[in-house]
Amino acid sequence: MRHAGFVAPEGEEDRRDRCCEQHEVSQLGVVTMCAAQPFGSPGARFLFLVFEPSQRPVAA
Repeated sequence: MRHAGFVAPEGEEDRRDRCCEQHEVSQLGVVTMCAAQPFGSPGARFLFLVFEPSQRPVAA
């Protein structure tokens, strides 16, 4: 996982599963970003993200 402002120590892998305790655990998946410019407001932007989690096998 990558997070702004965090650098893993030299020679070590970043094994964190979240950026901090206030956020949910990171998940693998696909993110699609949709952007539009409304006709009535030149220069304005409308953005939204759609996240589709990947299916992970559940450990028995």
